[in-house]
Amino acid sequence: ISSATETKLDLNFGIHYKQRRLAMLENFYAGFSVTNLNGAEYNVVTDRAILTREFVPHYYTIIGGDYYINGNLKLEPAILGKYAVVAPYSYKPQFDVNVTALYAETLRGGIAYRQWGNADAISLLLGYVKKPLEVGYSYDITVSNVQRVSNGTHEIFVKYCIPINFEPPSRIIIE
Repeated sequence: ISSATETKLDLNFGIHYKQRRLAMLENFYAGFSVTNLNGAEYNVVTDRAILTREFVPHYYTIIGGDYYINGNLKLEPAILGKYAVVAPYSYKPQFDVNVTALYAETLRGGIAYRQWGNADAISLLLGYVKKPLEVGYSYDITVSNVQRVSNGTHEIFVKYCIPINFEPPSRIIIE
């Protein structure tokens, strides 16, 4: 390999809107983002060929909120849409629809559905919340033709938010 590194500018953009209450939903949010705005192209020169990789824009939009059933139970519905165009090929939009239920701000369970052209997967979701720690597990049940090579996937996540407390500076009095 005679050249294996290249640096390019990669522009991304996103906007997020949050509102305390919208109709029946609390903590309503909506967002839009796009990656690879400038479509950077990378070329890696080898002894045999020039390998080219073009990064095309990908568009994402999300909407969701919380719906309180009672004091101990809330539903958290959300919809995520994804889209990209890869010339000269077309790209099918993908949609994820999910709803989780959070019980006593501690136990989470839910279901998600992913559509890509036709049905792609159904996911079962489980989680535990004890701030600042969150742990989650999901199992994707493949329902598309990918089922021939994959019976599903397991996903585990652990999230820890480091609590940082800022105290306001003390007031300096000069006499």
